[in-house]
Amino acid sequence: VWGGAAFRFSCNAGSVMDGNSFVFCDGKHWNGTKPTCLVPPGVPSFSLTVGGVQMENPSLAVGEQVTLTCESGSGNPAPSLALYLGEDQVASSVAGSPALYTFTVQTEHDRVHVY
Repeated sequence: VWGGAAFRFSCNAGSVMDGNSFVFCDGKHWNGTKPTCLVPPGVPSFSLTVGGVQMENPSLAVGEQVTLTCESGSGNPAPSLALYLGEDQVASSVAGSPALYTFTVQTEHDRVHVY
């Protein structure tokens, strides 16, 4: 392009382009904006700590302090996450940050599912 510039964009395999792959400037104005490569989110990771020790499938006792953490695996845009204790949403995150919830086990937590 005489008196301007042109750029062609591409995305890695597994992602999808949002926007035009070709943008140019006529010397004064761009015909569009830089596109974004959208990447599906990966599998999130979940961790549970009891009294500061990470555990899998623990048996919990009343009075123990439990911290639940859910982090996104990847993705663009980064996904927002939520933690549920039984039917109640107890934590959520903004895109790209982990969802974190700390509680002390009470008798009402007996047989409650975390997801």
